[in-house]
Amino acid sequence: MIATILPSSSNFHAVDYNERKVVQGKAELLQITNFGFVGAVGKYTPDDLKQYLVEYSSRINKRIRKPQFHLAISCRGDEYTKEQLMDFAHQYLREMGYAEEGQPLLIYSHHDTANNHIHIITSRVAPDGHKIDHNHERIHSQQVINKLLDQDISQKVQQMLAQALQYRFASLSQFKAILESDGYECFEKDDRLCVKRGGCILGTIPIESLMTKYSLLDEAEQKRKNQLRAILRKYHQMAVSKEELKQIMKKRFGVDLIFFGSKDKPYGYMIIDHKNKIVYKGSEVLSMKQLLSFQNREERLEKIDMFIDAILEDNKKLSTYDLNTLLWRQFGSYVTKGRIAFRNERILLNENIRNTLRYNDKLQWLQSFSPVNEIERNLLCKFGKIEDIEQISIVDALQKHLAATVNQLRSLFEDTEITNLRSSLFDSGMSIFQTNGKSYCIDFHNRSIICMEDYGFDTQRLKPGANSHTKLPTERQTDIHINKDIINTITSLLRHKAGSQDSNREWEVGGNSRYDDMDDERTLLNR
Repeated sequence: MIATILPSSSNFHAVDYNERKVVQGKAELLQITNFGFVGAVGKYTPDDLKQYLVEYSSRINKRIRKPQFHLAISCRGDEYTKEQLMDFAHQYLREMGYAEEGQPLLIYSHHDTANNHIHIITSRVAPDGHKIDHNHERIHSQQVINKLLDQDISQKVQQMLAQALQYRFASLSQFKAILESDGYECFEKDDRLCVKRGGCILGTIPIESLMTKYSLLDEAEQKRKNQLRAILRKYHQMAVSKEELKQIMKKRFGVDLIFFGSKDKPYGYMIIDHKNKIVYKGSEVLSMKQLLSFQNREERLEKIDMFIDAILEDNKKLSTYDLNTLLWRQFGSYVTKGRIAFRNERILLNENIRNTLRYNDKLQWLQSFSPVNEIERNLLCKFGKIEDIEQISIVDALQKHLAATVNQLRSLFEDTEITNLRSSLFDSGMSIFQTNGKSYCIDFHNRSIICMEDYGFDTQRLKPGANSHTKLPTERQTDIHINKDIINTITSLLRHKAGSQDSNREWEVGGNSRYDDMDDERTLLNR
């Protein structure tokens, strides 16, 4: 077991790293605790999680510059399951002082390496406001690991044997397969089954007591065997080796494949269904010949290409995100930056498919602004260079983050320290466009649009030479705090060339300033 304390930060960038792994299908969020309303609603963005952690840390203790605590706990291979790693992590956090009531906590399980591991993110600030002790932190961390492992070994072996006895098995070899799937070695000596790991015998159990546990499969278990046969027939086509197939079955279904014989030429195998606690003789589910008839690289890629063509033919508006959901389920692959992610390779898609996906992604992104009338829809289409405006739908509901946009604008308009209002709007992720004699603000951070005159904003102040210190005459509303960082670049989304440069495009406040060179959503459309 290894615990690695990763670099701290002021903005909790570890959330972005782990959430990106989740989107890629390489990780999952196991636990979110003490995140207030953010955690309660069940729907959140990485920015929501980061903002909560930043606000929690600064609200309680503003003196701590880098409050992020980011930890990775890993084991050898699949020695520990993700649930066991999470239990171990909670013990570790208690020993390290990160388990007081109210402490925000995120735990992610990663499955992109051969070794099971989890990532933990929390704040170095305790709920009562004190900074959690970090003196000699790495030394203390190793002491905690050693202490927990010493306590854990004997208890774990006894628990493992008790859990193994809860499985349905029909022979001694099947029971041994259960233990071997957990990383233990087994051998028979003096009518006892000995359990061994790391060269040490950790426990024994009478073979006679095991024989009383032998049982045949009932009707429900026979039905499950048929399900496993269908699963193996499908997923062995996604692998090129038995090792890869083992990983797929373990990660997706909690099923272990235990092979017998030499590594290159096994003569048999067993299937351990951990979810239903049943052991099956492999040959009774799918023959070795069928199981190990793997497709080569070229066959796999050809099938993926044909699948993408067929899916796009059936759904011409399919986005990359939706396509990846289907690709991952069917082939364990996904598309990124116009390429198929195939193991450690990135294979370029043909130009037509790349352009189609870029265009569909752009449509999906523009639709996320939820235009509520024709003017807003036309503005979005002109901005995104969408000639067929019917591709974007007008929605009935009010935009979700409209209040946040209005209050952010009021805050900027009333800030007497701002010397260049146009630049401040741009830095806050906003652009102003004029159409039909009115000014519209597109808020890229909150994905919303407002007509500024409808809310009493003096848009004359945005023109060159205007006095940025003029007070807004309307009453200031209650502020809603939002992160002012410019939203992340989505170059691949917006580079699709849909139409001309549009010489009739109406002005954007700010003109051709130094900000036009910045790499964000507003400039990428013109490249």
